[in-house]
Amino acid sequence: MDFFDVKGDVQALCAGAGELDWSPSSHPALHPGRSAEAHLNGHVLGVVGELHPLWVQRYNLQQAPVVFELDAAMLQVQAMPAFQPINRMPMVQRDLAFQVSVAIRYADMEAAMRSALKNEPLCGIIRSAQIFDIFQPQGEAELKSIAFRLRLQDVQTLTDARVDAACNALIDVVTRATGAQLRH
Repeated sequence: MDFFDVKGDVQALCAGAGELDWSPSSHPALHPGRSAEAHLNGHVLGVVGELHPLWVQRYNLQQAPVVFELDAAMLQVQAMPAFQPINRMPMVQRDLAFQVSVAIRYADMEAAMRSALKNEPLCGIIRSAQIFDIFQPQGEAELKSIAFRLRLQDVQTLTDARVDAACNALIDVVTRATGAQLRH
């Protein structure tokens, strides 16, 4: 379990509560590069992140625990969701890895993806886009790789052509917005 697993759990917990955005966190107890502040509908909801390396070392922990703190009252004001029947069509999963400048934040890529999901008709079958890896090769100071897992589903069986079109539309929006390049 890592930062991205717990961040994904927090996103699932907040599903349907409104617009969830993330920004870098400066919480003193958390790792400066592996923590984020959650904002729900423009208000601070809480933080998620790895324990700061100083605390990990001080308490001789084998691995940094990932923790989160949320304002539960903000989640309790959710309206009861409307019933939606379960989609019986199979879900398709695709992984995309982008190579991007280290200056580009994950939040910038996430915002570009959210924009594509809202505004690009071909992306309408993409149900989720979740980060699962950030990698920076040793000796590479300029570029990092950020990998996303897409889940696609529709009310009818998806063809490879429709899945490819949706993925390509998303890739186009992300590359235009961030300068990222798809890794092959």
